[in-house]
Amino acid sequence: MSFRRIWAVVLRYQYAWRDPSRIGEFIIWPMIDMGFLGLLATWFGALSSNSHILTYFISALILWQLIYRANFEICFNILDEFWEQNLINFIASPLRPSEWVLAAMMSGMLKIIFTLFFGAFAGWLFFQVNIFSLGWILPMFVVLCLLSGWIVGFFGAAVIIYKGSKFPQIPWVLITLMALFSSIYYPVKILPGWMQVVSQSLPMTYVFAGLRDWITTGTVTNVYFIYSFILSFFYLALGIFVFLYMFEKSRVRGFSRLY
Repeated sequence: MSFRRIWAVVLRYQYAWRDPSRIGEFIIWPMIDMGFLGLLATWFGALSSNSHILTYFISALILWQLIYRANFEICFNILDEFWEQNLINFIASPLRPSEWVLAAMMSGMLKIIFTLFFGAFAGWLFFQVNIFSLGWILPMFVVLCLLSGWIVGFFGAAVIIYKGSKFPQIPWVLITLMALFSSIYYPVKILPGWMQVVSQSLPMTYVFAGLRDWITTGTVTNVYFIYSFILSFFYLALGIFVFLYMFEKSRVRGFSRLY
């Protein structure tokens, strides 16, 4: 495994930021989401006299953006190779699939940092919500969100690398399904029974449950973190394995069929 090859791929994906449309993904849509949810939470807070609603909604949105961005970084980079007709060049190079996996994860980490600080600035500027006031527990939430985003991303990338650009909607479909089951803005108990079972099997569910407890009571049970870390590492290992397995199957069948 070569660090030089890994870093070269990381730089390649960072150079894509020069495209204004890519920058818009980091700024415009998160701002729109924050505007909608922030105003909605302000209204709910006024109706219920609950001072925690706005803080929770904005904090949850910022953390969800971290999951979304980590997923997007994995899936979209694979799609980008198809759209730019560059996948064959990657395969013909000395770059190993495991090196690409590490490069995609590193690239996601860099953009996660930008997403966190931009979201924190926007939340403070427009709604006077400071996510850093969560204190020492915030880094744990951020790490768990990063792991959750990678999980969704590698499962999506496995489908893309096997089926090709016929399924360009995979990154958005999978992450939207995860949002539905992850109980971002509502507790798990309001979901139908079968959805609760699915929700409780997802690592990100415990992140938002812990966030709700921390904001409303100032405490959070360690069980949330234990469950989330165990599920995260299990699903991440499985997701990477599935991606590498699908990559090898696709290589045997021929990558030219994917275009």
